[in-house]
Amino acid sequence: MQRELDVAGILALVITIGFFGVVVVLATRVAPLDNREILSIVVGVLGASFGAVVQYYFGSSKSSQSKNDVIARLASEPAQPRA
Repeated sequence: MQRELDVAGILALVITIGFFGVVVVLATRVAPLDNREILSIVVGVLGASFGAVVQYYFGSSKSSQSKNDVIARLASEPAQPRA
C-alpha cells in the first residue's frame, strides 16, 4: 500500500512552527532597529497564514470534507430495499 503525501498538512505544520518560532524569538530578543520593519511584515504575513491554516482545519473546509466523506460512504453502501 502506497501512502499519499499530505502536502497541505506538511505546509500547515511548517507555517505553524514558523509563526510560533518567530513570535518566541521576538519575545525573547531585542530586534535591531534596522530590521524591525521587515520583522513586523514577516510576523504579519505568518500570522495571516496561520489564520488560514486554522480556518482550513477547523472552519468550513473541515465541515465540507466531513460532508464529502459521509456522501462517499453512503454511495459505497449497497442499497437497502424499501418495505
